[in-house]
Amino acid sequence: MTTGLLTSFIFPLFALLSLGTAIYNSVFILCLQYPNNHDNVEHDPQIIINKSIVMIRRTIQEAIEQSLFKGKAIIIYGARQVGKTTLIMAIQNAAAVPSIFLNCDEPDVRRALSDKTSTELKMMIGNNKLVLIDEAQRVGTIGLTIKLLTDTAPDIQVIATLRNELKKSRKIYFVDTGIRNAVINNLNPPELRNDVGGLWENFVIAERMKRNHNQQLFPNTYFWRSHQKQEIDYLEELNGELKGYEIKWREKRMKVPAGFSAAYPDCPVSLINRENMTEFATG
Repeated sequence: MTTGLLTSFIFPLFALLSLGTAIYNSVFILCLQYPNNHDNVEHDPQIIINKSIVMIRRTIQEAIEQSLFKGKAIIIYGARQVGKTTLIMAIQNAAAVPSIFLNCDEPDVRRALSDKTSTELKMMIGNNKLVLIDEAQRVGTIGLTIKLLTDTAPDIQVIATLRNELKKSRKIYFVDTGIRNAVINNLNPPELRNDVGGLWENFVIAERMKRNHNQQLFPNTYFWRSHQKQEIDYLEELNGELKGYEIKWREKRMKVPAGFSAAYPDCPVSLINRENMTEFATG
């Protein structure tokens, strides 16, 4: 959206929890997918109606339940608000063993899971055999915590949810880059600037927005960035199709972050540089 001379972009979430190379052998990763459409909710056997909550039973739930208590932690990742928490709560309700649900949005839970010995973790868990850790990425040492539990208590099943994308952020672009330069008091030519990459990105996206406006196109606009500082500069969603763009001043090659490809496998990403910028801004 454009407000005065500022253009803001807010990006969506999706995510893949990175637990580090130390625990690759003890982690089993499953990806939460969006549900299929169901027209007849009341008579569909895949629909679970629990009081005021209507939940579509995910196909992945069966896969998770079949993988329980096999000596590996299970990590569930997926886009924001696709039902990861609801899913693990459904698994908890269906489980025939004592369980504990830990919400890492809570500060005391984060403290309880941070920098603890295996003995301390076992004391906290008590007699519970199923440990559900929601928003696990909020705990800085969660990889080590899960590894300790899995390695030292093989009779305990850990299920954790994720993400590695930032939840909320924005970028601000100036429609007139000259005003941006005046604000930061830098009117030097490109060859003398250390912010030429950001300046070029601002210019390209501003021109793209003008192009969309002139052609009466109104896509949803985003950017993507993970906690590991990986990013895609600019994304457009139009008519249900998502396209990504990396905007570079000098580079003629790019590498799409693995986390983005895993979360958005159907989204193509193109490199925009000085050679094809005119087509991008006018085509």
